[in-house]
Amino acid sequence: MALKLLSHAEQVAEHLRTALLRRRWTGTMPGVLALQAELGVNRTTVDTALQLLEREGLLIPRGVGKPRLISIPGDARSPGTRIGILRFEPQESQQIEMVDLLHRLREDGHEIVVAPKTLSGMGMETEKVKRLVKGIAVDGWVVVCAEDHILRWFAEQPVPFIAYHGRDIPGLPMARVGLALEAALSEMLRRLISLGHRRIVSLSQASRPSGLFVAEMKAAGIETGPYHHPRLGPGPAAFRRTLDSLFAMTPPTALYIDEAPLTLAAMSHLARKGIHAPRDVSLACLGWHPVFGYVEPEVSRVDWDGNDIVNRVLRWARNVERKHKDTAATWVKSTFIEGGSIGPPP
Repeated sequence: MALKLLSHAEQVAEHLRTALLRRRWTGTMPGVLALQAELGVNRTTVDTALQLLEREGLLIPRGVGKPRLISIPGDARSPGTRIGILRFEPQESQQIEMVDLLHRLREDGHEIVVAPKTLSGMGMETEKVKRLVKGIAVDGWVVVCAEDHILRWFAEQPVPFIAYHGRDIPGLPMARVGLALEAALSEMLRRLISLGHRRIVSLSQASRPSGLFVAEMKAAGIETGPYHHPRLGPGPAAFRRTLDSLFAMTPPTALYIDEAPLTLAAMSHLARKGIHAPRDVSLACLGWHPVFGYVEPEVSRVDWDGNDIVNRVLRWARNVERKHKDTAATWVKSTFIEGGSIGPPP
């Protein structure tokens, strides 16, 4: 069977149909201008979508200037709970913890909608996120690794959300689940410093280094700057360029990478250039990857139980289904595991 691509008007009609069946509006339908402003599409598209819903009998026109009546059949079933996933980057769909989360959400009876764009792909720009989210009808959002301004925008919206691996923003009521990293990261950094490392570089997608990283380095008399926390551009090529740039002039003696898959990529790329851990550089990372079981030396890492993260999101999703407000914060304990990938500076 050929794939039928929906027109813009049909996509908007589908979005509005889902909202109507969920009883988002009762009595009368908002006007074209209000829907245009909410959805970020042109007036003609909205008007055509409303006409499609009229033909289905879900809306009843009452003439020019009068709002359409909503007419939902008594036997119409509301769609099941739809949970939207707004990823930080595309590769997260293949990460073990995310795969497990999606599987268990579906097992719980939720419908999963993975947003076609990612936060990194949209440059973490609020307006782009707003346009994307407004066009997807869900009952709740799982927002992955978002920065503060994105989480503040979600907190202003009527649709509930949970900050997945989210930040703690004092005074902002929101459901969140993240890692209690302080003790484990401190142990890791102090271990590297005790071995004699001073050129310790943190590779992360975050726009700024963690306060803990800066504080631990400062306590050891190491003033940090852009060298210690280069901003990673999106994509594999940008990652490799960053590594090449770091090792071109003043090579770091230790790398801390905040994603396990990127650690494997770094080990592979550096090995092709004759740079191996721990002989030439010490390597540590955040998280675990099943391939680590096949890697020698064992990768030093900050690890945690992913089930605790997944279970918290499942509790939040059940609360969304029951219409229970959930703004609880859950912080999952992490542990530093020292492997053979770190040693004294070369």
